[in-house]
Amino acid sequence: MLEKWRLIKDGPAEGAWNMAVDHALLHAAEDGATAPVLRFYSWARPTLSIGRLQKGDGVDLDYLASEGIPMVRRPTGGRALLHDHELTYSVTLPAGARLYGSLDEVYTRINIALVRALASHGIRPDRHDDSDGRGYSISDACFATRLGHEISVDGRKVAAGAQRRLKRSAMQHGSILLTADVERSMRCLIWPDPRQRHRAGNAMAGLCDLTGHHIGADQVSNSVIGAFAELYQIEYETTSLSLEEEEAARMIITRRDESTRYAGAF
Repeated sequence: MLEKWRLIKDGPAEGAWNMAVDHALLHAAEDGATAPVLRFYSWARPTLSIGRLQKGDGVDLDYLASEGIPMVRRPTGGRALLHDHELTYSVTLPAGARLYGSLDEVYTRINIALVRALASHGIRPDRHDDSDGRGYSISDACFATRLGHEISVDGRKVAAGAQRRLKRSAMQHGSILLTADVERSMRCLIWPDPRQRHRAGNAMAGLCDLTGHHIGADQVSNSVIGAFAELYQIEYETTSLSLEEEEAARMIITRRDESTRYAGAF
């Protein structure tokens, strides 16, 4: 039997709005007010996001200010990530959804679909047998840290993801790099040790970098949509946010802590 999902394709938006919408969808799932949601979105300008519990001490705020790069806090965990040439997705699951399960189960089920989607573009990810978190102790950069549930090719991470879980819902969002702007990504952070910066820069790559030809966000999103549908017997309904979800997102932004130097204490 097909499971009905909502499919949302949003255009470019400011980072605070992007994060607030994901947060609003998670709470809608917690309240039983939405079916599972697969959402794609992009960024109105290059934006640095940091994890929900990340202090951000390693962020070069002077560089961000000089380049006009805003910083937002994600509702999920993880490390600092510059959003620019990428496809960003989120999967929101109420507890009754077919893909719902433990943190590791959700990561695994989503990654199986992402790997199938990438394979259609000639990408063959590495296999990981552990999730020991190597890299967290030496770097504030998301793409310098490789976990067992993230996707890399020849040791270079191409897709990162993080989750937020409530009592009856889960949301995973993540980035699939199309082209890696290594220099700009590295300059967003403070690197006391140049060797760490070099290792971090070598740990990321985009799909276009790896294949040597252009792969657009629409091509990747269509592959992801198809992979989820085939693997998990999903029927999509293309929707936009409900009025209640839009209002919830606006309220999340309004409630942000104005004393911080970045948007959104989600």
